[in-house]
Amino acid sequence: MSTIDAATIFRCYKANGASVFLQAGDGVIWDMGPESAVFGNFTADASAWFAGEWEPGEVNGQTPTDADGLVPVAEWSSTNGLRLLVDPEHLGSASAYVTGHHH
Repeated sequence: MSTIDAATIFRCYKANGASVFLQAGDGVIWDMGPESAVFGNFTADASAWFAGEWEPGEVNGQTPTDADGLVPVAEWSSTNGLRLLVDPEHLGSASAYVTGHHH
């Protein structure tokens, strides 16, 4: 498990494709896959990672990636909750994952 504490900020990124990406602090950026973009929930994933109940990894179907072409769209922390880094209309493929509103 990664070292996570109350100061850890979890970030959600989007790219031009259908996938979303998750990172804790300055750690590995994980490609969560297009299924997470449609059915996942950033706040739930970040809070579970923070609590030590889950973390992304290849055994869970996620793949490590680099930051090239990724745009940070949201942050979550245990102290401040969810914070959008872009206007909601600019969330693009990450909209449902970040907001939790699935169609």
